[in-house]
Amino acid sequence: MARRFRVGYHFFQEHTSVTELRLVAQYADMWSTFGPPESWTAKNKVLDEWCNRVGRSPADTERTVFIRDSEIPNVDQCVDAGAQHIVVGGPAPFDLGPLRTLLAAADR
Repeated sequence: MARRFRVGYHFFQEHTSVTELRLVAQYADMWSTFGPPESWTAKNKVLDEWCNRVGRSPADTERTVFIRDSEIPNVDQCVDAGAQHIVVGGPAPFDLGPLRTLLAAADR
């Protein structure tokens, strides 16, 4: 019987170690971690290197970055480095202003 949907393996990391990135490279369908963009870009490069070492295409792992609203002006750094999904967070009460700003940046 065919599955109705794909079951993926998603790693979400607040603190990233070399060992964790190796596991992501071997097994994950999706990888998420936090910004700022400079930090995410550096971790993403290491993940690409691990993918190549374990014989897996870096494109096989979707990339997600969680950024603060103050990091939206630098979101292009993450996108240019390979982020496919941008998640913006903020404290309650939830202000949709940062989301609108991110959507405007995505439309540029």
